[in-house]
Amino acid sequence: MCNVYGYFDNDAKVKAPFDAMKLRRRLQA
Repeated sequence: MCNVYGYFDNDAKVKAPFDAMKLRRRLQA
């Protein structure tokens, strides 16, 4: 999972936490 946060951190530091949470929810569904 760490690499996912790394990807979003690279994308946009402000959006990162929110995008990561949405992605994590999608993976859990």
